[in-house]
Amino acid sequence: MARDLNAELSDVKRELRNAVRELYDIASGVERSFKGIGNDKCAKNIRNIAYHYESEVLPRLNRMHFNKASTDDTHGGGGRSH
Repeated sequence: MARDLNAELSDVKRELRNAVRELYDIASGVERSFKGIGNDKCAKNIRNIAYHYESEVLPRLNRMHFNKASTDDTHGGGGRSH
């Protein structure tokens, strides 16, 4: 179970890194393509969102790791035997 959780977490991190890259690309495109109609503010806001996920969310996900003991403790009623 821990292996499955770690694999899924790895997939989530990869997808989030891809989304962050796409946001930076979108911000650059907005700056180039929409000059004179608030493009700087819009691009800045998009970059702020990307930066938040890159600097705060991804590091938290990178610190997460599931091991067998932690998944066993949370499975089936918090580790209590019945």
